Amino acid sequence: MKSTKYLSIVLIIMLLIGVGLIVKYETLIKATNSTNNLSQINSGTVLDVNTMADNVNQYLDKSINLRGVVSFVYPESQTLVIIDNKEFANCGVVTCAINQIPVSYSGTLPNVKDFVQVSGTVFRDGSGKLIIKASQLKPQ
Repeated sequence: MKSTKYLSIVLIIMLLIGVGLIVKYETLIKATNSTNNLSQINSGTVLDVNTMADNVNQYLDKSINLRGVVSFVYPESQTLVIIDNKEFANCGVVTCAINQIPVSYSGTLPNVKDFVQVSGTVFRDGSGKLIIKASQLKPQ
């Protein structure tokens, strides 16, 4: 009688563990599918600077499209800095923005106050600073 009771308890525990593993596996599959769908959605989405800055880790090592206003241009290093369109529209100067995103671009650099769309990959440089390596930069 005792061995039947223990066997029943062991079977119930094994069943619960099995159900737990199935639920965990289904959760992992849903998370993977959700991540894949997110990257597909983001690939065609054009972000603004503040949205990206608020969720930087979500975009690291991913290709993105980003729109903004050029606040600084550094021809010697082929880089520029962009700020949020809405912030620029609200204050009217390029020095009022909270978030600034540096962009490395090997083509012709735009001018300060130009509205641009940047397509490129987000990463951190050797010193840990966020930068976008742009494959394309076009006026907006």
